[in-house]
Amino acid sequence: MAEKLGQGEVSIEDFQLAAAGKSLDVIILDVRTKEEAAAGKFPSAVNIPLDELSKRSGELSAAKTIYIHCSTGARAEMAYKQLLKDGFKAFFLVADVECNEKQECDVEG
Repeated sequence: MAEKLGQGEVSIEDFQLAAAGKSLDVIILDVRTKEEAAAGKFPSAVNIPLDELSKRSGELSAAKTIYIHCSTGARAEMAYKQLLKDGFKAFFLVADVECNEKQECDVEG
């Protein structure tokens, strides 16, 4: 049985398809710190740390859906609320995300 997603959540499966480049109309937004992203991130992800999001949201395309992640989902949910206020179509991932320097990431729900 599939887990029931909360409002604004993206499924791990849909997130991983987008992160693998299989959803061209989706932006993967990594709201972890620059240091966290430097240690490893999804190759296709855009890194805008949560504390910079309000002044850098213009770097994102409002024409695309945005899937947001951090390392657990807490910062991703905060970014989701911010982007909704700014008029973006966004969803956030609630999962543990760990990436290594080879740009390989594990996602566990």
